[in-house]
Amino acid sequence: MRKICFPLILILLLCSCKKEDINNDRFIAYIGIADNNYGEVYICNRDGSDSRLISQVGAKNLSDADYSPEFSPDGSKVKFRGFDFMLRVYDLSSNSLINIEKAFASAWSSDSKKIAYVKTTDTERQLYITNADGTGQQQLTSYRYWEADTAIVFNGLAWHPDENVIITRAGVDKINNPGSYLVKIHPQSGKVVSMYPLNFSEKFTLHGNKITWADGDTVFIHDLISKNTTHFVATGESPKNPVFSPDGSRVAYTIDREYQNLENGQYVTRYCTDIVTRNLNGYDKRVLTVLEKIPDNTKAKSSFYPFWLSNSELLYSAGNIYKVTDDVSPSVSIIGNNLQAYGQLQANF
Repeated sequence: MRKICFPLILILLLCSCKKEDINNDRFIAYIGIADNNYGEVYICNRDGSDSRLISQVGAKNLSDADYSPEFSPDGSKVKFRGFDFMLRVYDLSSNSLINIEKAFASAWSSDSKKIAYVKTTDTERQLYITNADGTGQQQLTSYRYWEADTAIVFNGLAWHPDENVIITRAGVDKINNPGSYLVKIHPQSGKVVSMYPLNFSEKFTLHGNKITWADGDTVFIHDLISKNTTHFVATGESPKNPVFSPDGSRVAYTIDREYQNLENGQYVTRYCTDIVTRNLNGYDKRVLTVLEKIPDNTKAKSSFYPFWLSNSELLYSAGNIYKVTDDVSPSVSIIGNNLQAYGQLQANF
């Protein structure tokens, strides 16, 4: 009979448990208004249980909400920006909250160790980088307003995981070539890797080598390799905040819709937000959230990015957190009860 090495078995069991624990650490971060906290950031388990507050901003109403909670790629941290513009990072392992500094757009590095962000002063808008724990803050760029050929105002951000470059929209004030440019910045040196004219929104999202944004009734898709831009027109919808599905085959975006709400015995016209998905050519349109289980009066008009949980499912907050299917006949299930979740949310993997 073969002898069994018990220390080896113990090590294997410990490794197995550790892996299982990591896989179970899956959360949803969302904007909530429970306990009169109004627009603070909460996290809960994927089934909606164990909801807890992770921000301490003291917002007075939902319009003061902390904006866009976003998990780090490794799922261990959440960054968000409050109505006071302070960029904050919450560490899930230590349950600690760190203030970085006042900033606009921000983006995680692919290894989750750093954050790039845009900082604005009275005279400039520059790119900075920081460690995720708030240390090692470094100014990457130093372009000044009104200086010939170097007046660059940085806006939206994304961090390309493969190229390891920071992609940003820059408004350029040049004598000969003013306008909007797509700029790639090296995250260590701050040098411009490449820069070319592209009229796009600072509210763009990155997936692989493509970015997408919306303007008017049009959704644009730009290939970073070929530098070609395609688009489709969503007539009458005024699409906002388009986001690629995980496999890059579809785009989800939000629209504002009128509905009639019964108030004090009379119907009043209000507005709510819905999620629409389409193929990249604009065909196969699906409106996912006009469903009885998601009451119109809970879908307050707000600007947020749809979140793809998988290639066939999205998360949506409208009082409760809902999981909706991207299907011709969409279905919906409720995650948790009475979470009082609104606006932006995201899950880690």
